[in-house]
Amino acid sequence: MSNYDHVLDLLKLKQKKNLKCEFTRKCIVELPHICDHCLHKTLSNKFSSWTSGNTLIDRFIQNTQLLSSYEQYPEWVPYSSLSEFEQIGEGGFGTVYSTIWSWGIKTKDLNSQHYRTGPCKVALKKLKGEMKITEAFLIEVQI
Repeated sequence: MSNYDHVLDLLKLKQKKNLKCEFTRKCIVELPHICDHCLHKTLSNKFSSWTSGNTLIDRFIQNTQLLSSYEQYPEWVPYSSLSEFEQIGEGGFGTVYSTIWSWGIKTKDLNSQHYRTGPCKVALKKLKGEMKITEAFLIEVQI
Protein backbone atom coordinates (compact mmCIF):
# COMPACT_ATOMS: atom_id res chain seq x y z
CA MET A 1 0.00 0.00 0.00
CA SER A 2 1.42 3.39 -0.97
CA ASN A 3 1.67 6.40 1.33
CA TYR A 4 -1.07 8.02 -0.77
CA ASP A 5 -3.38 5.07 0.01
CA HIS A 6 -2.73 5.57 3.74
CA VAL A 7 -3.67 9.24 3.42
CA LEU A 8 -6.90 8.28 1.67
CA ASP A 9 -7.66 5.72 4.41
CA LEU A 10 -7.26 8.44 7.05
CA LEU A 11 -9.54 10.79 5.15
CA LYS A 12 -12.21 8.09 4.65
CA LEU A 13 -12.13 7.31 8.38
CA LYS A 14 -12.52 11.01 9.21
CA GLN A 15 -15.48 11.29 6.85
CA LYS A 16 -17.12 8.07 8.04
CA LYS A 17 -16.92 9.04 11.72
CA ASN A 18 -17.38 12.76 10.98
CA LEU A 19 -14.25 13.42 13.03
CA LYS A 20 -12.47 16.72 13.30
CA CYS A 21 -8.86 16.68 12.26
CA GLU A 22 -6.72 15.12 14.98
CA PHE A 23 -3.72 17.26 14.01
CA THR A 24 -5.03 20.70 13.11
CA ARG A 25 -8.34 22.43 12.44
CA LYS A 26 -7.07 23.53 9.02
CA CYS A 27 -7.70 20.02 7.71
CA ILE A 28 -11.38 19.84 6.85
CA VAL A 29 -13.54 16.71 6.94
CA GLU A 30 -14.64 16.40 3.30
CA LEU A 31 -12.60 14.23 0.94
CA PRO A 32 -10.15 14.72 -0.62
CA HIS A 33 -8.97 17.77 1.36
CA ILE A 34 -6.00 17.42 3.67
CA CYS A 35 -3.75 20.14 4.97
CA ASP A 36 0.02 19.81 4.54
CA HIS A 37 0.53 19.41 8.29
CA CYS A 38 -1.79 16.38 8.42
CA LEU A 39 -0.27 14.95 5.26
CA HIS A 40 3.23 15.18 6.76
CA LYS A 41 2.06 13.64 10.05
CA THR A 42 0.30 10.78 8.24
CA LEU A 43 3.27 10.08 5.98
CA SER A 44 5.80 10.22 8.83
CA ASN A 45 3.72 7.74 10.84
CA LYS A 46 4.20 5.25 7.99
CA PHE A 47 7.98 5.69 7.55
CA SER A 48 8.77 2.58 9.59
CA SER A 49 6.42 0.42 7.48
CA TRP A 50 8.39 0.64 4.21
CA THR A 51 11.90 0.74 2.79
CA SER A 52 13.45 0.97 -0.64
CA GLY A 53 16.30 -1.19 0.61
CA ASN A 54 18.66 1.79 0.50
CA THR A 55 19.03 4.09 3.52
CA LEU A 56 20.06 7.10 1.38
CA ILE A 57 16.97 6.74 -0.81
CA ASP A 58 14.70 6.22 2.21
CA ARG A 59 15.99 9.41 3.89
CA PHE A 60 15.69 11.35 0.61
CA ILE A 61 12.06 10.25 0.12
CA GLN A 62 11.14 10.90 3.75
CA ASN A 63 12.74 14.37 3.84
CA THR A 64 11.16 15.30 0.52
CA GLN A 65 7.74 14.17 1.71
CA LEU A 66 8.05 16.17 4.93
CA LEU A 67 9.07 19.34 3.06
CA SER A 68 6.50 19.03 0.26
CA SER A 69 2.87 19.96 -0.15
CA TYR A 70 0.25 17.43 -1.28
CA GLU A 71 0.85 18.35 -4.90
CA GLN A 72 4.64 17.95 -4.67
CA TYR A 73 5.44 14.96 -2.47
CA PRO A 74 7.11 12.08 -4.33
CA GLU A 75 5.11 9.00 -5.14
CA TRP A 76 5.72 5.64 -6.79
CA VAL A 77 4.78 5.70 -10.48
CA PRO A 78 4.07 2.25 -11.96
CA TYR A 79 5.88 1.67 -15.25
CA SER A 80 2.54 0.52 -16.72
CA SER A 81 1.20 4.10 -16.36
CA LEU A 82 3.88 5.41 -18.78
CA SER A 83 3.75 5.32 -22.60
CA GLU A 84 5.24 6.88 -25.75
CA PHE A 85 8.91 6.80 -24.74
CA GLU A 86 11.35 9.01 -26.64
CA GLN A 87 15.04 9.32 -25.76
CA ILE A 88 15.90 13.00 -25.27
CA GLY A 89 19.32 12.93 -23.66
CA GLU A 90 22.11 11.17 -21.85
CA GLY A 91 23.71 12.30 -18.62
CA GLY A 92 26.32 11.15 -16.18
CA PHE A 93 23.86 8.94 -14.33
CA GLY A 94 21.86 7.50 -17.23
CA THR A 95 19.57 8.06 -20.20
CA VAL A 96 16.70 10.57 -20.10
CA TYR A 97 13.40 9.88 -21.86
CA SER A 98 10.29 11.91 -22.53
CA THR A 99 7.16 9.87 -21.79
CA ILE A 100 3.45 10.31 -21.19
CA TRP A 101 2.20 9.62 -17.65
CA SER A 102 -1.45 8.57 -17.90
CA TRP A 103 -2.42 9.64 -14.34
CA GLY A 104 -0.90 13.11 -14.51
CA ILE A 105 0.32 15.35 -11.74
CA LYS A 106 -1.52 16.12 -8.50
CA THR A 107 -2.97 19.60 -8.27
CA LYS A 108 -5.94 21.44 -6.81
CA ASP A 109 -8.50 23.89 -8.13
CA LEU A 110 -9.49 27.28 -6.72
CA ASN A 111 -11.77 25.53 -4.19
CA SER A 112 -8.83 23.40 -2.97
CA GLN A 113 -10.32 20.25 -4.53
CA HIS A 114 -7.50 17.82 -5.24
CA TYR A 115 -7.38 16.11 -8.62
CA ARG A 116 -4.96 14.77 -11.22
CA THR A 117 -4.37 16.55 -14.50
CA GLY A 118 -4.68 13.42 -16.62
CA PRO A 119 -2.12 12.43 -19.25
CA CYS A 120 0.93 14.69 -19.30
CA LYS A 121 4.51 14.66 -20.54
CA VAL A 122 7.20 13.87 -17.95
CA ALA A 123 10.91 13.10 -17.90
CA LEU A 124 12.10 9.61 -16.95
CA LYS A 125 15.70 8.75 -16.19
CA LYS A 126 16.94 5.19 -16.68
CA LEU A 127 20.00 4.65 -14.51
CA LYS A 128 23.14 3.06 -15.91
CA GLY A 129 23.51 -0.66 -15.15
CA GLU A 130 24.23 -1.43 -11.52
CA MET A 131 24.75 2.22 -10.62
CA LYS A 132 25.09 2.86 -6.90
CA ILE A 133 22.82 5.61 -5.60
CA THR A 134 24.95 8.42 -4.16
CA GLU A 135 24.25 11.75 -2.50
CA ALA A 136 25.41 13.45 -5.73
CA PHE A 137 22.72 11.60 -7.68
CA LEU A 138 20.03 12.50 -5.13
CA ILE A 139 21.05 16.17 -5.37
CA GLU A 140 20.49 15.94 -9.14
CA VAL A 141 17.07 14.37 -8.52
CA GLN A 142 16.09 17.28 -6.25
CA ILE A 143 16.96 19.80 -8.95
